[in-house]
Amino acid sequence: MQFFTEAAGKLPVLKDLKAALRNGISPVSLTGVSQIHKAQILLTLAQEQPLLAVLPDESAVRQICEDINFMAGSRLAYPYPAKELNFLEAAGISREYEQLRLSALTALCAGECRVIAASAEAVMQYTMPREVLESRTLHLKIGESYDRDALTDSLTALGYLRCEQVDAPGQFSVRGAIMDIFTPQNPLPVRTEFWGDEIDSMAWFEPETQRRTDIMDEAAIIPAVEALPDAAVLAERIRQTAKGLRGKHAAELKEQFSGDAEKLESGVSLLNIDLYFPLIYPEQATIFDYFKGGVALCETGALTDALQGLQSRYNEDVKLMLEDGKICRQLAGYYLDANTVLTAAKAHPLICMNAFLSSTSSFNYQKMLSV
Repeated sequence: MQFFTEAAGKLPVLKDLKAALRNGISPVSLTGVSQIHKAQILLTLAQEQPLLAVLPDESAVRQICEDINFMAGSRLAYPYPAKELNFLEAAGISREYEQLRLSALTALCAGECRVIAASAEAVMQYTMPREVLESRTLHLKIGESYDRDALTDSLTALGYLRCEQVDAPGQFSVRGAIMDIFTPQNPLPVRTEFWGDEIDSMAWFEPETQRRTDIMDEAAIIPAVEALPDAAVLAERIRQTAKGLRGKHAAELKEQFSGDAEKLESGVSLLNIDLYFPLIYPEQATIFDYFKGGVALCETGALTDALQGLQSRYNEDVKLMLEDGKICRQLAGYYLDANTVLTAAKAHPLICMNAFLSSTSSFNYQKMLSV
């Protein structure tokens, strides 16, 4: 990492960029940078403050994370992808992207992440508020006592699936005095061995060979999904929402809402939990609410086009779902609009990184630099 950051640090333009950010000059235009140079500059700037890099699509997110981590020689950059929203009672929905998002947010809260790279769609989507993520994270320590039945219930409430043997994030298993938990933020699952109700030992292990690797004294178990409702509270909010329904699909939606409320009160998890995300977190949060560092918008022309295109597609999807009676207007807020995303970005120290200067930029640059 030292070679790449020192090489970039010698560039006069980067010294000017750092000075501008320290002095609160924002937004700054930085042009003449290729994809690999964006990664090198982000890595260098991230030595002073965490950065959120927003890119047009998921492939660009993966690439810049790979480039930064290769240069760093360690994992300093985390991807923050868009998640899949499921409004139907369908089994087998993957939560992989949610877990990557939660992993990135956890690393950011813990100070382990220097760069989060997010796609245009990802920054438009709401997520779990920071205080919920921190308060719902479990902390297991050797020598501490835990009610294992209560711990099992807590893992289920955090979105973990109980399996015979864990092989993917978001799973846990219990075999006698052994509990294996695969948390999304770690590459390997953790094995905890109990002596009675007390944790006697903990270690990472390889799922394929079941062989232990590093021993640990404590482990943080983060949520496996973003939607963590209080069942009783959500059931009441669903019923209150149902009372205000009007229109030709009101009867069907009221019936569905009533059934979902009853399931929650009976302890049944909802497969269509994404439908009620606005009711679970009325004061909804985005990645910008987690971030106090700088923001880098990469290829702002393509990024702005992507944001506006996603907004148009989302508006059309919502219109069709309203017409088909799949959602109601009270639950139609799942994305920020394009202008709100850009406004949120401008509230942070902002760098617009482009290969070429665009004459159609909507940003009122306070300083313009070129490599």
